[in-house]
Amino acid sequence: MIVFHGYYFPNIICAIISKLTGKKTIMRSISYNLGKRNFLKKLFRNVYYRLSNLFLDKFWTCHQLNEDFFISFGAKKENCILIDHCQGEYKKLLDNNKSILISKDEFCKKHDLPNDKKFIMFAGRFIERANPKILFEAWADGNFDDKWYLIMAGHGKFKKEIVDSAEKKKVRNLKFLGFQNQTSIINFFEHSEILILPSGWNATNGNIASEGIQFGCALIVSDMVGLYPEFVEQKVGLVFDVLDKNKLINAINRFINDENLLKNYQINAREYGKQKTPEYSANLIEKALLEF
Repeated sequence: MIVFHGYYFPNIICAIISKLTGKKTIMRSISYNLGKRNFLKKLFRNVYYRLSNLFLDKFWTCHQLNEDFFISFGAKKENCILIDHCQGEYKKLLDNNKSILISKDEFCKKHDLPNDKKFIMFAGRFIERANPKILFEAWADGNFDDKWYLIMAGHGKFKKEIVDSAEKKKVRNLKFLGFQNQTSIINFFEHSEILILPSGWNATNGNIASEGIQFGCALIVSDMVGLYPEFVEQKVGLVFDVLDKNKLINAINRFINDENLLKNYQINAREYGKQKTPEYSANLIEKALLEF
């Protein structure tokens, strides 16, 4: 039995050889069909993936859009098996060292943040794929309630441009921070009310959103995040059109202006996040292998 991760050409050559030599094959690819593509690209994808899938027995999916991707290129639904995409061993980190989690007072002092604000968080690279520009523009234009404060953490080629624009426009209630490692980011999750993931094309899963819900962060994600149908179904997040800044502004305002809605989504997020563990995914893999 051989498990392949991704439809890379060498993987497909190996899958063909594997089938010719009598081995069982499994594909794990976190792709999906969202995004604009021209006719030639659509044609190439259709031919390439359909031919590849002839040499694959099972398909390990991480969300509904991923399953739809496999099925659209000839895979049978009964051969698609959910292997959830777990994120972050935060429980284990905290069990081993409870001092990692600090109070809001300590958190604000450490990062020079106002203690009387409610925090909205973005953490990621300042690049096209993470799409931080639309979030900054929405925050600059949204005229949100003064008690809310946006934290944008990370590095990348757009960061200087966005920081300079924020200074020029004198945007209020906004702080830029650097990259946060796994230990540090725990407190950003813990002390933020909302996590925003405005990703553009190729945000195949939405890893950080799966991490944030473990700490009860309500989500706002673009419709290019692979897990967004799941977040909507579980009522842990709101979704906006990645091309429409005003839809993002409206989503932020929905949470800001409806305390009960926000609280309910946070409760749902924390409960749903409990299953996003390595143990849960490992059990799914074990079951899939035993059945295969």
